[in-house]
Amino acid sequence: MVGVPLLAAAWIGDTLDRNLGTTPTLGLISILAGLVVAGLGTFLVLRRYLAANPDRPVSESARSAGRAWEREIQDRERKRDAGEDE
Repeated sequence: MVGVPLLAAAWIGDTLDRNLGTTPTLGLISILAGLVVAGLGTFLVLRRYLAANPDRPVSESARSAGRAWEREIQDRERKRDAGEDE
């Protein structure tokens, strides 16, 4: 997805540079164009993936597990700050 446009752009730019004697101007321009095409392709694939796999709301059991974990961390920090052994 990213490699093919970059390689194609590099090859096209190198070929044009050799034929027109513009080294490395057209090569650099074509590589930048290849980066734009590769970025656009990546964006489109990610957009399609995210549309097919939307985020689900967090369940109540996950929320309560997170709250319990946070309380446990706070208790450990409190004990450590107070100098108590665990």
